[in-house]
Formats: sequence, structure tokens, C-alpha cells
Amino acid sequence: MKKYGILGVPVMFLLGACAITSWDRGLAEIEKGQLAFEKREFGTALAEFQRAAQMLPNDVRIFRWLGFAYFQNGRYRESIQAFMQSLSLPHTAFDKGFDYQNWDGMAASQAKMGQFSAAAASEKKAIELNPSRPGQYAALSSYFNGNGQYDEAITAAKRALELRATGALSHHELGFAYRKKKQFDAASG
Repeated sequence: MKKYGILGVPVMFLLGACAITSWDRGLAEIEKGQLAFEKREFGTALAEFQRAAQMLPNDVRIFRWLGFAYFQNGRYRESIQAFMQSLSLPHTAFDKGFDYQNWDGMAASQAKMGQFSAAAASEKKAIELNPSRPGQYAALSSYFNGNGQYDEAITAAKRALELRATGALSHHELGFAYRKKKQFDAASG
């Protein structure tokens, strides 16, 4: 015999509809974290992503977002660890399409820590995965400049400008590298 609730709906159906899984709660935390991030409330975003990571410890997206949130909070070592964790987790084909963001974010954190060689290596991996983004070449140029590799910086900045001629960072990095090489005419052109 069926058991019915107050409104005539089977009690088991109501219990099933009300059961919220940790997956659902984790997704809700990700969404809250993304909203806080968009509002530039980076401390709040970090807390939300940390809660989500506890609920969904094998979700690639959470660790990518954690990496960005740690970065925005000036916690660069933890940012690198989060990006590395995201890369180490099992990926769907969809997730793999975003791996360049992990490498790009890791490079930015490494550069903030003065690790320009590591930053350049990470940015090169981001470029391998998504070679059509001019900002990545501009960042690579910056990391090469930070490491005193001016010829490489010039090459990367020129590639960025081939992809988008109006990139201010690309122009800056190109001029900086030319100045360091004492090629002042090229720097001002």
C-alpha cells in the first residue's frame, strides 16, 4: 500500500525531490564564487571556491577558479598549487579546452614571484594549447624581458602584434626589449 503525504503526493517522491546532494551544494558554491569574483570580491570568492573544493575534490573547474582567486588575493604559491591540481585531475574533452587557462594563470603567479624562466615555460604551454590569443604572447614577452631574454621578448611581442596590432602591452614590451638592446630607433618606431 502506498504512503501518501498531506497533499496526496507519495512521501517517497517528496523525500527524493528534497534530497540535495553534495554535488548540488558544490555547484552552488562554485556559482557563488564566480559571482563574487565578477564583483571583484576576491576574498569571498576564495572562501566559496575552497568550500566547493571540499565538496567536489575531483572537479577540474574548482581548482582552476581557486587558482585565479588565490592569485587575486596575492597568494601566488597556493595559486600555482591549485592550477597544478586542476591539471592533474581527470579531464573531460570539454575541460581540456580550458587547460591553457591553468598554464596562463600559473605563469602569472610565477612571474609575480620573480620566477621568469618558469613563467615563460608555463606560458609556452598555454600557447601550445591555444596559439591564437595575443595576450599570451604579450605575457610571454614580458616574462622574457623579466629574464633578460630580449631577442625572445621581441619575437613574442611581434607575434602578439601580428594577432592584434593594437595591443598596448605588446607595444610596451617590444619597446622595452629594444631599449635594453640599445636599439633606440626600433624602440621608438
